[in-house]
Amino acid sequence: MKMPPMYRRPHLGMIIQMLGVLIFSVFSGAASAGAEPPTVAPVTSWHDGRQTRGLWLDPTREAEFATRGGGTVQPKQAPQAATQPSQAQRSPLFFDNPALNGTPRALPGGVLVELKIPTETNAARLQLESDGLTPVRAIVGDRIWLVASPPGLAALELANRLQQGGRYASAQPNWWQPRVPK
Repeated sequence: MKMPPMYRRPHLGMIIQMLGVLIFSVFSGAASAGAEPPTVAPVTSWHDGRQTRGLWLDPTREAEFATRGGGTVQPKQAPQAATQPSQAQRSPLFFDNPALNGTPRALPGGVLVELKIPTETNAARLQLESDGLTPVRAIVGDRIWLVASPPGLAALELANRLQQGGRYASAQPNWWQPRVPK
C-alpha cells in the first residue's frame, strides 16, 4: 500500500500546516501589528434552567418602567438628567446576541424561583422568607414563586446567586420584553 506523501515525510506535513496557519492569520488581519480581535464575549449571563445564556448590553438605550404598568425602551439619559427625581425605574437593555438585534429584554425587578419540592403555600413562603427573600406570589401552583428584587442588574445578580446556591431547582430573572403586535 502506497502512503500519501504527507505521511512519508512528517516534517513536510508540519511545514504545510504551519504555512496554512500563517496564510490564514495574514488574510484574517490577526498578524497585523497591534490589531486586536473584536470583543464579542457577553457582558454577563443568566441561567435558563440548567443552561447558562450570555447577555449583551445595549450601551445606547435602556428600559423605563412606571410604578404601575408596562415598560418602554428609550435612549439613555445623560447623567445630569438621571439624577432628577422620577417615579420610573430603569434597567439596562439586553440582547441575546452581540449584534444587538432581535427581541430586547430588560429587568423590571423580581426573580422567578422554582422550589425543588412542591410544598403547600405557607411552608413555601416560610422557606423563601428564611432565605431572606420576599415572596410576592405563586406563579405555578406552589412550586414557582415570584420574589421581590430591585429592577436592573440587582435582579440579575440575585437570580444568579440563587441559581448557583443550589437550594432551589432554578432561579431566573423576571424578564420584560416589549409587546409585539400580532
